[in-house]
Amino acid sequence: MKCLYAKPAMTTYHREEIMEMMGPVKTQYPVEPQPTPQPPPPPPPCVSCANVTASPSAFLQGKTFDASDPFQVSVDTGGCTAFQQVEVSIPGTSPMIFFQFDRADGSESGDIWSIDLVGFQILDDRDEYPLVVTLLDGRGGSASCETTIVVE
Repeated sequence: MKCLYAKPAMTTYHREEIMEMMGPVKTQYPVEPQPTPQPPPPPPPCVSCANVTASPSAFLQGKTFDASDPFQVSVDTGGCTAFQQVEVSIPGTSPMIFFQFDRADGSESGDIWSIDLVGFQILDDRDEYPLVVTLLDGRGGSASCETTIVVE
């Protein structure tokens, strides 16, 4: 019996095919889980503010401020970067004057937040009144500062 020798054909494989044939690879080294990234810490709560200014700081009794001549309140928020709301009040007036604004209602330039109060008016007696600005953050923190306005 005569046997014929058959020369084997050469087969080539690409890297992807070899990896598929091998299946998942296990090593002798344990795989350490990667730590999950931590979110950045929240900003510190509001504890201070400074330099409240009211423009004009003195005005006539009964004057109504309009869009062409607004009553402007500004505050330096340097110590409170997380504030979300601002309350502006004038205790001592009857009834007490009180405004509440969202941070986006005013304008910011650096650390100075300001807002124009259109339609603002004080009909009470001529006197000096405290103007109190309170910054409120979302976690219950607050910072208050004040200045004096004069009704002539």
